[in-house]
Amino acid sequence: MKKGRKTYEEQLEEQIDNTLRMLLQAGLLYTYNELKRDYLDRRTIRLSWNNHRSGDYNAGDSFLKIEQYKKILENGSYLCVLFDGSIIRVSYTICNNILVAHNLLWWPAPYKYENVTLNDVEPVQMISDFLGDEQWYENIEMRSPIRIDYDPREEIVNIKHPPVHMHLEHKDCRIYVEKPLCFNRFIKYIFENFYPNANIYLDNHDYIDFDVDDEFEYLVGMTKIMC
Repeated sequence: MKKGRKTYEEQLEEQIDNTLRMLLQAGLLYTYNELKRDYLDRRTIRLSWNNHRSGDYNAGDSFLKIEQYKKILENGSYLCVLFDGSIIRVSYTICNNILVAHNLLWWPAPYKYENVTLNDVEPVQMISDFLGDEQWYENIEMRSPIRIDYDPREEIVNIKHPPVHMHLEHKDCRIYVEKPLCFNRFIKYIFENFYPNANIYLDNHDYIDFDVDDEFEYLVGMTKIMC
């Protein structure tokens, strides 16, 4: 690392804080938690959502289940809640200023009410009311969560498990993504594709390009998404 250059964790902390403030000022954010820094050992730092708890609702088998969305809200295990009740949470693990893993999740709100907003009812109460409504099917919004993972461990990576991949629609769906994503690339991808009417601006010069040791050239040719 060049002298004077900020570490990846410093760059991410600054980027995430600035973008969350921008989204809040734009009226696109309901609330957010401070990014949490955990030292996993003397060399390894994890930047993650507040109240990072392990549990069944975090496991892969819970992907797509509304109970996962509900538990994340109830436990406050998120980075932020968007204006429509959707959840964003991110986790970056960095060892000796090398990105070794990330987990980026957008969990869309499973409901859509035309005349009720989070200004009227808080998110935890909204999902409770939705699940208790005998006519829930009239307000269900059928959108898949999007999770983008980076896990370059040699024992994990193969043609069916790319180092960077997107989960959607099924827990075992892994669509090849070209490279690890910083927070701003992830947010831009989510808003451009799922909130096309939202007016946000993220400067490409503020992106973070992570150095990776292996380009995994043998995976070229797979169906992929570039975010």
